[in-house]
Amino acid sequence: MLDNEDDFFDFEDEDNEFDELVSKFERYVNEGEPAFFDSQDILDLIDYYSGWMDKEMVNKALEIGLQYYPDSSELLLKKAELLANQSYTLEALKLLDQLEPQLKYDPNFYLTRGDIYSQMGLSEQSISEYKKLLDLDYPNKEFVYSIIGTEYMMQDKFEEAIFYLKKSIEYNADNGSVLYKLYFCYSEINKLNTCIDYFKKILDEHPFNSDAWLYLAFSYYDIKDYENAFESINFAQAINPSDLLIILKKSDILKAMRRYDEAIDLLKETIDKEPQNAYMTTVLGETLLEVSDYERSIYYFHKSLYINSKDSRSWLGLGECYAHLSQDSEAISCIQQAIINSQNDPTILFNASKIYILLELYEEAVNILKDLFNKGYDKTEVVVWLSIALEKSGYVTEAVDLLTDQIYNQHNNAIELQYCLAGILLLYQYRQEGLATLEKALQIDSSKHDLIYEFSVFFEDDTEIQQLIQQYNA
Repeated sequence: MLDNEDDFFDFEDEDNEFDELVSKFERYVNEGEPAFFDSQDILDLIDYYSGWMDKEMVNKALEIGLQYYPDSSELLLKKAELLANQSYTLEALKLLDQLEPQLKYDPNFYLTRGDIYSQMGLSEQSISEYKKLLDLDYPNKEFVYSIIGTEYMMQDKFEEAIFYLKKSIEYNADNGSVLYKLYFCYSEINKLNTCIDYFKKILDEHPFNSDAWLYLAFSYYDIKDYENAFESINFAQAINPSDLLIILKKSDILKAMRRYDEAIDLLKETIDKEPQNAYMTTVLGETLLEVSDYERSIYYFHKSLYINSKDSRSWLGLGECYAHLSQDSEAISCIQQAIINSQNDPTILFNASKIYILLELYEEAVNILKDLFNKGYDKTEVVVWLSIALEKSGYVTEAVDLLTDQIYNQHNNAIELQYCLAGILLLYQYRQEGLATLEKALQIDSSKHDLIYEFSVFFEDDTEIQQLIQQYNA
């Protein structure tokens, strides 16, 4: 808050002065009008044009600055940054090596070199540079610990990442980005209960930290403790009622609790406040699709596409609605439009293949899924649906070979693959092997047994199969 009116006019004067500097520089560049710029002016202009992503003017400002001040270490450091941003990383590192004797106590030197190593995928070297900042009189320790933790996270060294990210939070518990990264790291190492304890500790000291409540809700949601997730998200929303991420997660929690009417009302209320929010409108369409309210779902997908006609996700949702309503030609048209707009987005292609299966266009699904599988996209999920599409296309042996190779040769322990294999074995009268495979899967995780119904709905009426499922569900 400004202490008095003079402070306000000081800011206004600074803005006017900078506007004059920009105008003077552009007249100098475009019209050749004589002007003088000190080195700080040049640095400020470079930052200004970088913010506007005006590469041409950034390079022009640097070029002019180095003409006037060829030995300026600050400008040469900026040149190294720009070289790295333009993928001339080796040239940038060579320049930094030359500057090191002059800048060995300058934090920006180590930040720049660390960033360049990070761009090159050399995380260990990047971390080494960032750690040097901890030995200098660099005031923003919160930031340093955060970027070190992020580098470890990018290497999948989640325990090390957690250590440094926690150090960052000690300086600023309100840093939502770091709190999310902590949640992510704990999730990756399957220590969400430890994560919950950590967020509770933060909230004991900072009870109005909406991000801590939010990622506490994420953690509870992931372990299927929906009651505590709902309580946590309500605290987050009470503190920050307009945060769309909070609203989206609350709708997810409500759906997980089978409280679809409340989730729909929450999303509708949000859209009423932000009628041009295509993303939230699409989510509402998808939620209505989940409860088979196809007519209203179609309305919201059309509304979303009116806002953004290139939204592949809405085109797919619309296609699925038409598929359920047996309007096959409209469904196919929507799928094709989604694929055209998606620019080979694997998520869109994968979801398109599932709608093709719904439409019984199995060959089209197989073609997409085989391509995704060969490219290594999200292997388990693709294998599941590729095995389903192959079986329904009549390529039963290929489906079994795919599943057995993944389970026994590739050592893919995903339980979904066991259920798919059980479904095929049971469908093709390999009953004892099928029941044994199903029981093995049920012993590990009975919650995903619905996958067998993708192969035959008649399994729901099979007494022996149902007794086995009920035994493990109980």
